[in-house]
Amino acid sequence: MLSPDATASLPAAAPFEFEARLGELPPLTGDARADFAAQRRFVEQVHRTGASGHTVVRLQSAAMDRLMAALWARALEEAARSAPAAPVSLVALGGYGRRELAPFSDVDLLVLHGRGAPSKLVKAASETLLYALWDLKIEVGYAIRDLAACDQLASQDHTARTALLDLRRLAGDEELFRALEREALHGLSQRTVEKFIQDKLEEMRTRRERFGDSLYLLEPNVKESEGGLRDLQSALWLARARFKVAGITDLLSRALLPERDIRDMRRARDFLWRIRNEMHYLAGRKWDQLTFDVQPQVAAAMGYRDGEQGSAVEEFMRHYYLAAKTVLRACDAIVDRCLEPQAAMGWRAVPPAAATVGAELPAPVLGGRPLRPADRLLPGGELKVFRGRLTVVDKEVLRRSPAALVRLFAVADREHLDLYPFARDLAAQAAEELPAEAAADAELNQELVSCFARKGTRGRFLTAMHELGVLPKVVPEFARVTARRQIDVYHVYTVDVHSLFAVRRLFALRCGDVAEPGLSELMAGMRRPLALYLGTLLHDIG
Repeated sequence: MLSPDATASLPAAAPFEFEARLGELPPLTGDARADFAAQRRFVEQVHRTGASGHTVVRLQSAAMDRLMAALWARALEEAARSAPAAPVSLVALGGYGRRELAPFSDVDLLVLHGRGAPSKLVKAASETLLYALWDLKIEVGYAIRDLAACDQLASQDHTARTALLDLRRLAGDEELFRALEREALHGLSQRTVEKFIQDKLEEMRTRRERFGDSLYLLEPNVKESEGGLRDLQSALWLARARFKVAGITDLLSRALLPERDIRDMRRARDFLWRIRNEMHYLAGRKWDQLTFDVQPQVAAAMGYRDGEQGSAVEEFMRHYYLAAKTVLRACDAIVDRCLEPQAAMGWRAVPPAAATVGAELPAPVLGGRPLRPADRLLPGGELKVFRGRLTVVDKEVLRRSPAALVRLFAVADREHLDLYPFARDLAAQAAEELPAEAAADAELNQELVSCFARKGTRGRFLTAMHELGVLPKVVPEFARVTARRQIDVYHVYTVDVHSLFAVRRLFALRCGDVAEPGLSELMAGMRRPLALYLGTLLHDIG
């Protein structure tokens, strides 16, 4: 059995060695097939030597840039033999535009031309390039448009606007590209930004419903599941539209996230990139689902070995869940900051996991937004309602006593409030600093018992405490099952989330949110359900 702190942090990431390895890329020979194969072999070799995920995706993008430049130059040369010159620019979009190309990912391109219909040269060069890429069996997403067509499509489809947020010039007319860049990012009106943000949030909610409403799925999708790479990128798109930041470094320079969170987010992202790169190489194609049969192979390739702390695949998956949790927390913090200028409440009024078990009724909304309670100081002098969410009166509140940390979640549960981002950050930090002996603090345990015993609770305090790393600190026994897999017909999620869902189901039965013949009446009539709640919470710790 692992001790609570056995896998408390991710393994150290390999250094970012892109610049050093860039000069080692094989020179181009003019034979596109041979060059493409040589570039791919080299990048895979770099990955196999233990390079960071960031190094590999940047190197893969650079290798594609070199090949793309050569193919485009050849296509333009052939087209120019029978067509007059015309302004045209080749633009990378999506992950390729961000220089985050996984080994077998699609390549998204835009051929940007002058006003009006594409010229004969643009048509011929684009066709030649496309055939060359297809011949190399590269999956290509492409479009041929002028500035007006780009603007019109972006105004109608937020996915098209999203693609333009990642644009990067590969070759061709720089002035034409700069005009698109100005329009795509800096020319956005306030109304357009608000519409884009709401569309992206709805897309995120829909994606989470489709790919699973918990990051603790036993077979997660590294890209699309909650806490995956797409969550982080979606948050960065919102920050780019709202604050015009270019990436994670800009988040720090604009003070949108604390330096500690930025550091953890980079480390988690690199770990997810390494996993995804390995999965692509194992499959020989684009593959992002971390299925049971793939997990042992990825774990072995990443250096995990069976030992005293458990099996290699179990340790690997615990690290995956830790990385996903880090990404999810950072994502939600970024989204909160993007919404703060316009909205008072958290963007997820009801956590998706709660909806899954029927443990919470949807919050009432007005005009598509949750109702905003008035700002006020709460009894006790520690906490206050600020902009419709719960926060602390000063940054030392949660350090003064271990019980104050639990009290924060107890009040949030009682007042039906989300935590303000500042309070979330402080709670996560306070949990990290909480000494082991704090779990035995009498006042802390009384606060925790009161949370379970409060009439009408739906158990949101448990989910919130688990998300921020507080629950394993105040209930050390629960730390032993955090992010632990248990593969059988009863477990769709990891043991910890399965246990939380089970407890919240009991709360739902007691409150009447869900009805089960016999069980509902039994729960409603139970005078002292605390033992049942705690027994259910800890039923799998063995």
